[in-house]
Amino acid sequence: MNSNKGFIKAVIVILIAIVILGFVFNISVIDIINNPKVRESVSWIWRILKIIWDFVRVPLSWVWDNFFVRVWNAVQDGLNQD
Repeated sequence: MNSNKGFIKAVIVILIAIVILGFVFNISVIDIINNPKVRESVSWIWRILKIIWDFVRVPLSWVWDNFFVRVWNAVQDGLNQD
């Protein structure tokens, strides 16, 4: 449960920031989200990110499994020996 604490806090801070920006600068977040140019840009960026992720997913998974997980397990084993 504690692992979600930081994520929830970040979401709350982002929501508060959006509300404050909306009031201070008189910006409608809904109008920005519904703007066709914004939607097109976000869609384009999302497609590019998906292509990049599909390209690097396998190598990054291998690095994660064979390096970071083993290092983390070794650290945990070292800490548990005390």
